[in-house]
Amino acid sequence: MRCLPDAIDGHHACFFPSIVLGIAIVGVVGPTPAGIIFSLSISGWPKYARMIRGSTLSLKNSGFVEAARALGASEKYILFHHILPNSYGPIIEVATLGLGSKIIAISGLGFLGLGIQPPSPELGTILKDGLVYLQTAPMMSLSAGGMIMLFVLAVNLIGSELRSITDPRSNTIEL
Repeated sequence: MRCLPDAIDGHHACFFPSIVLGIAIVGVVGPTPAGIIFSLSISGWPKYARMIRGSTLSLKNSGFVEAARALGASEKYILFHHILPNSYGPIIEVATLGLGSKIIAISGLGFLGLGIQPPSPELGTILKDGLVYLQTAPMMSLSAGGMIMLFVLAVNLIGSELRSITDPRSNTIEL
């Protein structure tokens, strides 16, 4: 478990490794798709809650929010028309980075034998099954590992571009 200081209120935030919690929950619930989704969702939601909270706290004292209050806008209007649209960029970036880490966690659970079971294809299981043939047919494991790497890279690049499109502060002209 690692603890980091929180930039907003100075308290320390401790993070439990999601793969360990995923192994424990999948071990209890069973290696079903619903159990895997549940285990990874339970360990991942605090990251999104902290991101939304931090973004909201930083935006609630912004000039455009103060101007909307001065014009008599309701709190609900300010939340849905000013704060949430300006929070989309960081939330999208964290969600896409989280998707890449969840793909790696799902593949890790499959590699350990706790993922989706064999008639259904899963990259972690394919990677584990290819270890037996690593000397004679290395492409079996290398292709599964390469697909995991390419998918995570593609999701991260897409997330970075989506953030630059949706975040009004990052619209800079590149030469």
